Amino acid sequence: MPKTKETEQKAWRSPASIRKYVLELRQKNTRTSLTLSDSIAKLHALGQEPESFLRGLGVSETDYRVLAAVPKLLARHRVALKDQRVDFDTLKALVEVGMRSRAKALRQITKGIPVDAEGVRAMEAKYQDRKTSAAAKVYALGRDRLKNALMERVQQQEAQFLESAATLLGEMRRFADEPGNTPRVRNSIIHKSGELLIIFESLFGSEFVPVEDWEILGSKDKLAKHYAQAHYALTELAAGHFHDTLPVIDPKDFRGPSPIYEAALKRWTALDSVAFLSGVAPPPAPAKQKITRAVQRLGAIELCAGIGGQALGIQSAGFKLLGLYEKDETAVQTIAVNRPSWQPTQCDIREDGDKLLRDIAERLRTFSDDPSYRVDLIAAALPWRAWDGHGQGLSDPDDLLGTAKGIIEKLRPKSFFFEVAKEFEEARYLKDFNALTSFFARLGYHTEIFRPHFPDFGVPQARGKIYLIGIQKRFAAKLRLPAMELKDTRGEQPKSSKKLHRRRTLEDILDKVVFAGRTRKRIGAPGKEQFMFDKWAEYWTKTYGKKTEVPDLSRGLNNFRKPKAARTLAPEIRADGTKRRGPKPKEPVAATVENGGPYLPEGFWETWQARGFDIRDRLEKLPGRDGTQRSLIPITPQVLKALQGYPMSWHLIGSTDEQINHVCEATPPVIALAIARAIYAALNSKINDSFISSASAIGADAPETRLVEVTTGDNEILKRWIRLPPSPPSAILNGTEVELKLGKAWNYGIRANRGELTKYLREEDVGHDYDDEDDHYYDGRDEHEFPEDDDHGQEREPVEKPLPGTDAASLVRRLL
Repeated sequence: MPKTKETEQKAWRSPASIRKYVLELRQKNTRTSLTLSDSIAKLHALGQEPESFLRGLGVSETDYRVLAAVPKLLARHRVALKDQRVDFDTLKALVEVGMRSRAKALRQITKGIPVDAEGVRAMEAKYQDRKTSAAAKVYALGRDRLKNALMERVQQQEAQFLESAATLLGEMRRFADEPGNTPRVRNSIIHKSGELLIIFESLFGSEFVPVEDWEILGSKDKLAKHYAQAHYALTELAAGHFHDTLPVIDPKDFRGPSPIYEAALKRWTALDSVAFLSGVAPPPAPAKQKITRAVQRLGAIELCAGIGGQALGIQSAGFKLLGLYEKDETAVQTIAVNRPSWQPTQCDIREDGDKLLRDIAERLRTFSDDPSYRVDLIAAALPWRAWDGHGQGLSDPDDLLGTAKGIIEKLRPKSFFFEVAKEFEEARYLKDFNALTSFFARLGYHTEIFRPHFPDFGVPQARGKIYLIGIQKRFAAKLRLPAMELKDTRGEQPKSSKKLHRRRTLEDILDKVVFAGRTRKRIGAPGKEQFMFDKWAEYWTKTYGKKTEVPDLSRGLNNFRKPKAARTLAPEIRADGTKRRGPKPKEPVAATVENGGPYLPEGFWETWQARGFDIRDRLEKLPGRDGTQRSLIPITPQVLKALQGYPMSWHLIGSTDEQINHVCEATPPVIALAIARAIYAALNSKINDSFISSASAIGADAPETRLVEVTTGDNEILKRWIRLPPSPPSAILNGTEVELKLGKAWNYGIRANRGELTKYLREEDVGHDYDDEDDHYYDGRDEHEFPEDDDHGQEREPVEKPLPGTDAASLVRRLL
């Protein structure tokens, strides 16, 4: 039993008690390490791979290798290790050293001689030294001395180079700040840059890419770009190609066909390049400046896509959706209406497995020309009731996790994640859990369990869902599970040390959805309907608005029971034709909540009522200013979309019951976004800075379709979905394609300034008086100042326009 606080205090009263207490702690430590290693050996004997499970519990890869090797290498000395209280670092050293050093250390431990990790490694070093011959030792000493001499020489050259670069940088700053000393300082810059150029070329060579190729080189190797710029700067300075100002290249002077990309290019100065050589860091960027990094586009496949919530998050993380597959026809129509570019496919992944694999293979060939390409991510929101504590796990007829496992085995993606019930890792499913993780480990995947606290991510639900994440072991070290950093909104409260973290409340989420028509700024007296609507909004936000959590939408809220059929109760007729005596039969009873409406578990309505919702009142649309007195919010698809973090522009297809069921079963997009971003960073080693940090901003891109009403010749109104034209490219630039366009813009600008290519006009070139709409030059005079009889009836010669290139000017107008 653990010691009480008083017992622990008594243990520190005398040296003997202290010694005894510390030895007990050390023995517990040794016993724990040996017990854990025995457990790993037992799991291996049962054919299971516990590495992924232990890695998810915080055991590092190195520690796992040590624990797995202890039973094989140290089993015969288990008692001695326990008696001598050998710590984990010593066990690690015993596993790492060679056989002879290990045997010597174990002999000392058996004899009771204290041995620590440093002593074991010293034995190994001594043994390796003894194995080395005298001649080999001399050669080794010679190599060490040569290495030290070269290092000393390099350090001297480095100090000399940095000193020369710092001196040149100081002269250049004087040249820029003190115009009066320009001739003398200019000559000094030319002399010092020439000396530094000789040292630079002796170290790095003299062959570098030309100026026009700097940006293209920088997209592949930023360091090589800086060295090319530094060589060009030293060459220009040593040649004296500067007078009043130091060499500079400003993209504002470019006149290429891509002004948008030219505006994104950075200004180059010789001063910055010399500062780079001297080791002077550039000034830090402003705190609020957003730095955009180039990222590579990765491909993703989603199974059991539902109505597209998980796909929204995956796309927002930077993945290219290559295919979406869903069994439910209405859900497929919902995705097709909102994002026809995703091309969703109705498919049962269990029944149509071969068709699914052929379709995925075709989409992968379209996405990548590499025949060995493997899809980067496979995601799925699998049916979870096989794992809800009442199901049978992998043997349940409704389970699809086993089917998804087979798809992973055949496609071998770089990563995957599946939404499952939180009971998935409980004791009743331990056998299936171990079988799955061991199976994925044999395929080369590291698996982890992500247990999100949904309100932290802007989803105000106590959702009973977790996520099984798998990634190939070569990327496992870079995987960091999502974590939401919450802001401390407590402010300065010196009397209280309690921190209150800011989570999105129900008022934050529903105010502009449910109460969009409330009076925000009162001017005059409102009407009766508006007054009652405002009172409802005020009461609800004051009573329930500060709550941050509602129950799980998928557990109870979307379960329906068909109404009982009303039937006529006739009296029973006996065999002899007489009627049975008894009470008069009752009249048929209409279906109500208690008699056949939506199925509600016991206490479920009260739970939702305490959070401000009337779940028995299910409407197709939100109530407006209809004069009805209300206190609770009814359940509508719009309310559920807000609670799930869906954009309000996400259209739903089907009846009201179908829409409610689909939204309740859907995955919150922001959770899929958080997981997909973590996987993206692990696979690509770069994070997509277009991350949308809250559930309310998911799907902020423009919708692809719109519902319109068309009137036929018979005055019949038909509703049709039309596809909108694609939106212009985002202001946030991502991907190697953008880097290539920036490189081309820089190349064109440099060559155009040299006169090798044609320059394009800008508005600042032609001035404000140039009217590119009518293609004539306006000099300030009106038309009435040009009478036709100025030339006394003589026919005038056509005059060439003072500003040529009207086509270019029109192009500028279209660009700007």
